[in-house]
Amino acid sequence: MQMTNEIITNFNISEGLFKIKNKIKQLPLTEQLWLLEQIAHFIRDNTINGKRLDSQLAAMAADPEIQHELKNINEEFSVVEMDGLEGL
Repeated sequence: MQMTNEIITNFNISEGLFKIKNKIKQLPLTEQLWLLEQIAHFIRDNTINGKRLDSQLAAMAADPEIQHELKNINEEFSVVEMDGLEGL
């Protein structure tokens, strides 16, 4: 068990994840393959959505109208910055 704890510490793997891995080993191969496909879809969806979100945020940051609006907001709140409370 010492080796197991070493591996968990070295790779920063939680004990719960290690237990899940052992449970997966007990599943039939068809269920392991199904689970692997589900995980792959989950990762792919998150990666695609994450990239899509990043590109949308980059487009918003480059949008002149949004830049103008942010400038207006900053100007509106610049008075508050001068009241000495910016450190709070």
